[in-house]
Amino acid sequence: MVNQSIACLRQAKVRSLIALVFAFVIALCFAIKSAQAAPIPMKYQGVNISGAEWANHKIPGRFDYDYIFPIPSEIDYFANKGMNIIRVPFLWERMQPVANGPFDATYLGRYDAVIAKATSRNLAVIVDPHNFGKYNGLLVGVPGGQPNSVFADLWTKLATRYKDNPKIIFGIMTEPVGKKLTSTTWLASSQAAINAIRATGATNLILVPGAYWGSANEFVQLNASQMIKLSDPLNNYAYDVHQYLDYDGSGTHKDCLPPADAVATLTGFTNWLRTNNRKAMLTEFGVVANEGALASLAAMIQYMHCNSSQWMGYTYWSAGPWWQDYMFGVEPRKGKDRPQLTTLVKNLTPTAP
Repeated sequence: MVNQSIACLRQAKVRSLIALVFAFVIALCFAIKSAQAAPIPMKYQGVNISGAEWANHKIPGRFDYDYIFPIPSEIDYFANKGMNIIRVPFLWERMQPVANGPFDATYLGRYDAVIAKATSRNLAVIVDPHNFGKYNGLLVGVPGGQPNSVFADLWTKLATRYKDNPKIIFGIMTEPVGKKLTSTTWLASSQAAINAIRATGATNLILVPGAYWGSANEFVQLNASQMIKLSDPLNNYAYDVHQYLDYDGSGTHKDCLPPADAVATLTGFTNWLRTNNRKAMLTEFGVVANEGALASLAAMIQYMHCNSSQWMGYTYWSAGPWWQDYMFGVEPRKGKDRPQLTTLVKNLTPTAP
């Protein structure tokens, strides 16, 4: 009985500490904004719905066995929760089996159906080639790799198809990384994609990641000096970053930084965005369902609300028809909301201290 009382006391102290740290983060945010108007919520808040990019070692793979597309009921579920955007990964090799060739009609048709359903619910959709800077095993834009013209061809075709839908956002690539891929080579590849998109007449928002996995916490150190050189004739682009909160930022472990440290992963990059009059979206981040991790998730979102002039929004990682048991997942389990989703919904608007 004594041991139980001690355990309860410890848990109460932990909860109190988490609450104090979270309150400090939010109070600091609002103090910074005190001389300005009240914080404006981020424009885009939603989730990834993963599945079409699964089993990337199986090309083309079998539908509903190796990979799956988002289903209408889950698009409805997230729209009904107040989300206004989804990010839909796909595998480049399945979409375009031959470099510079036509798209696969069946795979494209399934992707089109997801977009049609999402936009019918007034959701924006991030089109996301989930290829880590590669096509058919070769890095884009490096010596001995795929030429940037192949990447440009992909985006010419995607932009041509979707440019008339104002709900579509072009996320040019997920987490480009590789031995020869640098911020310099990736700048050239990114510019080729932007040029190809704009040449079609598309005016849609473009999301551009940095190299080296695209971490927000490391963007200034690893990417800023090159990626600041991006040029878009419409100036309608934002940087695409990810930020996981486990000890190495990989998103593969259950541990999680405390709220103040979670926010600190974004502050350096946010300051750089502000100084350079740039914007960004956080298109992947996720935490486990324990109390401390959920407090860190809430703190990050509130920090971005308070800096919505720099942060356009986020898509949490991840939902998807096959993600019910994923440690960061927000796909409902047995019809019940996941704790992470509950936290996202509670933080759709800025919270006063």
